[in-house]
Amino acid sequence: MAAEARDARERLESWILTSLAVLRVAQYAAPVPTLVSMISTESVLRAVALLGGFLMAAGWSAFFFWSAHRSEPAAAVDVAVICLVQVITAVVLGPGWTTWQNWTYGPAVGAGMAAVLYLHGAARWVIAAAPVVLYGVVPLVVADGLDIAGLLSGVGGMIAFITLASYVVHVLRALAREVDEARAAESAAVAREAAAQAGFEERKRQLRGLHDTALTTLELIAGGALAVDSAEIRSRCARDADFLRSLLMGSRVDAPTDLTAVLAQVLHDRSALGLRVHPLFDEVPGSTPPDVVEAISLATREALNNVSKHAGVTQAWVTAIGMENGGVRVAVVDRGAGFDPVTTTERGMMRSIRHRMEEVGGSAAIDSELGEGTSVELTWPA
Repeated sequence: MAAEARDARERLESWILTSLAVLRVAQYAAPVPTLVSMISTESVLRAVALLGGFLMAAGWSAFFFWSAHRSEPAAAVDVAVICLVQVITAVVLGPGWTTWQNWTYGPAVGAGMAAVLYLHGAARWVIAAAPVVLYGVVPLVVADGLDIAGLLSGVGGMIAFITLASYVVHVLRALAREVDEARAAESAAVAREAAAQAGFEERKRQLRGLHDTALTTLELIAGGALAVDSAEIRSRCARDADFLRSLLMGSRVDAPTDLTAVLAQVLHDRSALGLRVHPLFDEVPGSTPPDVVEAISLATREALNNVSKHAGVTQAWVTAIGMENGGVRVAVVDRGAGFDPVTTTERGMMRSIRHRMEEVGGSAAIDSELGEGTSVELTWPA
């Protein structure tokens, strides 16, 4: 579960480090037979120098990957160590050196890859090129009768490996960033959806409280069950007043009035959750009463939820148009399964949409036909 909680970029970087480490192990293991053959035919001093260079490079690489030390200085040191070993190997072997004896080829490729992956800017290519250049130049200076074609082929292979690694990792990192951004947007959308639902549940709780307190008291007075001047009615009215006061104290004074911005957020949330929404806003009033903004945004959110759950499609259209009287009309349209209003009982969500709009003096018109999609039109004022 802990691994699943890590973001895509972090998992990718861990995979890159592991892959480079495995590759480096193979690059040191492959030339071991060649190195043993070379040491067995050299003098003790040369054998010690060859083996020392190999162990120094392998030891540094082990430290580099074991400590996961991928800072820019460490990546530059990695290249420097390999370059030093390349020179040591060439000097020890001297003029009789042949291309097949150059065991530093693999580690040099690995160091170049690490440089282009962990360094930044144009300097990374300069540093990564150092072991490639040394591989091609040092033998020309030190050795006699080298296979030039083979040497050039090796240099070309090094350039190809390093460039390909840089390109592949660049693409993977870009994809990982997109995945992380999409997940972050989805998480934020889920949180806002939960907040909207929590607000709706709180509103229902408050309405139930009103029914059980002030409305019940008024009904008892209207029905003659309580005397207006009795102690009981005064006690009930005081209690109901406290409840109403608590509702007023909890009301928002900073509620949004920009309907366009709120609707844009609703559409963004639904898009992050997998529904492609095509918006069209035209002359929407810049300031709308907060309760109207809340009602229209929640009704739009519920209509889009209905598309996701029942329409069987992956896209919808939302149009918001300002009216001459200062009002606004919002339409949510899909081309999904639809339903037959004659034979199908209206969904509870649709009743909720009508109720929300009617509460703020607006209206909701729902039109649907089986197989032809559904249209929900919200109008304020009615």
